[in-house]
Amino acid sequence: AEVQRLDAQASRREAEKQRRLQQESERLQLQADLEHKIAARNFAKQYFSALANSVFDDLVDAGIFFDPIINQVQTHFMPWLMDNVVYTMKNHTSSRACADAILASAIKHADSLAPLICSTQLESNDQSPPSVST
Repeated sequence: AEVQRLDAQASRREAEKQRRLQQESERLQLQADLEHKIAARNFAKQYFSALANSVFDDLVDAGIFFDPIINQVQTHFMPWLMDNVVYTMKNHTSSRACADAILASAIKHADSLAPLICSTQLESNDQSPPSVST
C-alpha cells in the first residue's frame, strides 16, 4: 500500500510536472506568436503608410485630388486677370499712340505757322508808335 501510495504520488508529481511544462511551452508559443504578430503589424504599418503617402501623392499629381481654391484661381481668376491686363495695356498703347500723333501734328502745324507768326510780330513792332520818354 505504501509503495502504491508512493507510486501514485510520483506519478501525480510527474503528471503535474508534465502539465506545467506543457503550460510553459504553450505560454512561450503564445508569446512568440504575439511578438511575431506585433512585428508583422509594425512592418505592415510602416510599409502601408509609406505606400499610402506615395499613392496619395501620385493621385494628387494625376489631378484626382486637388485644392478647389487653387483650381478656381488657376482656371478662372488668372485667365480673367490676364485678359483684363492685355485689354488695359492695349488701351494704354492706343491712347499713347493717339496722343503722340496729336502732339506730332500740333508740332508740325506750329512749325509751319512759325514763320508767319514771326513776320507778323515783326510787322506789328514796326507799326507801333515810338514810345515817348519824359
